[in-house]
Amino acid sequence: MSDASVHNLCDILGVPATINPGCYLGLPTIWGRSKKDSLSFIKAKLADKIQNWKLFTLSMAGRETLIKYVAQTVPTFPMHCFKFPTTPCKELDAMMANFWWGQKKDENKIYWRSWDFLGQPKDRGGLGFRNLSEFNTLVLAKQVWRLHSNPTSFCAQILKEIYYPYSDILNAGKGSRASWAWSSLLDGKNIIVDEARWQVGNGELINIWVDKWISCSTHGFLLPLLPVNSSRPHMVKELIDWDTRSWKLDRISDLISEEDLLDIELIALVTDL
Repeated sequence: MSDASVHNLCDILGVPATINPGCYLGLPTIWGRSKKDSLSFIKAKLADKIQNWKLFTLSMAGRETLIKYVAQTVPTFPMHCFKFPTTPCKELDAMMANFWWGQKKDENKIYWRSWDFLGQPKDRGGLGFRNLSEFNTLVLAKQVWRLHSNPTSFCAQILKEIYYPYSDILNAGKGSRASWAWSSLLDGKNIIVDEARWQVGNGELINIWVDKWISCSTHGFLLPLLPVNSSRPHMVKELIDWDTRSWKLDRISDLISEEDLLDIELIALVTDL
């Protein structure tokens, strides 16, 4: 865009022209090609905090509190928007591990336990520190579920128009020119698609043979032993006796394994629909 066009556009919008508008909501408005370089501001921010903490004598309990409630929250907002590469996550974890073990400047400290072990729950011997890479994927999955649950939101409508105009977000593909943000959301979407299960209510929207609704089963959906024709039930609602609020599985008992039958019977039916 020419300088004249830039100035004309700024006059129309009533905003000043600038090469770098800085940050918005804590994130840079301009990103470079290198994801690692783009995320370097997070590493610098965390380093400043840790350096200030090292000026004080802190107990192990004090370090644990600062790591959990301050240090590990530094990358939280950017992680809701972007999938971090492995290297920046490991660098941030290493900085917090160094602080935990009391490292000062360039001195070497013995690491009596790995950071992965310290990330385990306390009842397993760890301290419950976050694995940043796993946390990153989980919060992106949360964002995808929010978009799926609120398809009329402004953000959801924009993404739908650009990336999945003819489907929903859970069935959307990457496309040929996916942005970093969209590619990141797809990583979160995969968690939902692979792990989510339908909760049986009235069963009207759940397809017996396609959807994942068997919570006790590892695969989540039924695997018919024989071909399923049109005379057989296809929706979960057809398997429910509404008078007794119990399962009626006689019409599909010959199509599925005994194990699947038991798994279905373990699903509790709500009584106040």
